[in-house]
Amino acid sequence: MSLDNVIANWYFNDLLGHKGKLPSPSFGMFYMKALMDVVAADGVISDEERKWVVGFAAIWGKLIK
Repeated sequence: MSLDNVIANWYFNDLLGHKGKLPSPSFGMFYMKALMDVVAADGVISDEERKWVVGFAAIWGKLIK
């Protein structure tokens, strides 16, 4: 098991409570699109919201390959 897999398993288990198979990259794209819809629900994406989503997507992309 690679270091990236160990980190991904820890992240999803410890922080998100998810155990088992890691999500696929295509699910990650679906999740990020849904997250953007939620962030933009008020009609505005603030700079702080955008930075958080971009950072979260970057972490997710590193973990899910």
